[in-house]
Amino acid sequence: MQELHYGGLAPERERELARIGETVSATSAPATERPLKPGVRLVRMWHGHTYEVIIRDDGNYEWSGRIFKSLTAAAKAITGMHISGRTFFGVTK
Repeated sequence: MQELHYGGLAPERERELARIGETVSATSAPATERPLKPGVRLVRMWHGHTYEVIIRDDGNYEWSGRIFKSLTAAAKAITGMHISGRTFFGVTK
């Protein structure tokens, strides 16, 4: 609505943004995630409780006696909502 009311970007600004986008995508390497090693315990305080997920030898994740195929699935079981497991547990790339 705002674009219709006030008009879009000037053509030179559109070209500049396109050029910047091409430069960034051409020079940016894709982010790679560091693998989490078996035996690592990830601990997070959330809503006054401490949650601990263990990375198993088979590559799965264990929390409270339950096995999950992904850290995200474990985080979802803990929070009740979809959230990146790496984000929830603060695991950085």
